[in-house]
Amino acid sequence: LTLPSTTVNRLDEQLRTKYRAEVEEGESVWLDTQKDILFSFYQRLRSGIYRVWNYPYKSKEQGESGTCLIRMSFNRDGTVKDVELLESSGYPRLDREAVAAVYKGAPYGKLPEAYKKDDLSILAFFRYSMSSRPEITN
Repeated sequence: LTLPSTTVNRLDEQLRTKYRAEVEEGESVWLDTQKDILFSFYQRLRSGIYRVWNYPYKSKEQGESGTCLIRMSFNRDGTVKDVELLESSGYPRLDREAVAAVYKGAPYGKLPEAYKKDDLSILAFFRYSMSSRPEITN
């Protein structure tokens, strides 16, 4: 059972609205900023996660799909500080695999010198779809 793309987009927008205050206050950023001083870090992060992230075989076999929202926190040296599941996909196995991929995909390299804070918190959707490979969306 796969939700229509319009429904998925509407749900994503509702979650973006729910976490807007956190982003506006500078506590977190969305993983979608193309013209940002963190662009190279975002690329390394995506590459590292995609290298190790898999769709669990049992989940595919049972037709499980969905999107979870994760907050990833990094230290200045780029090491993973914390990974928190904010919104579940509805399937614990999918959620666990997405969280584990952030840890397994490390190291991601240092945060850019132009980024002045001591740590970085990033929000990203991890989407599992029966019709395609898992993807990180914003």
